[in-house]
Amino acid sequence: MGLGKTVMVLALLDERRTGQDGPHRPSVAVVPRSLVFNWIAEARRFAPQLRVLDYTGPDRAQASIPDHDLVLTTYGTLRRDAALL
Repeated sequence: MGLGKTVMVLALLDERRTGQDGPHRPSVAVVPRSLVFNWIAEARRFAPQLRVLDYTGPDRAQASIPDHDLVLTTYGTLRRDAALL
């Protein structure tokens, strides 16, 4: 804990975003529900140019996944929406 793993992954995803050739494909990070807000806060702080989608809760059906660089979801949501994700 506290080793900067989230920031390292965000840096990798930002590099992927800027160096991506061809069609845009968002990345999906599956994290425990208790860490979704932490990921959002860290992304705003260290990679503000990443378009992050909080794909949790009842309003996720209206989310436009292709418009984002990073989709954050939980293990339970992934099981329910695996085909969509």
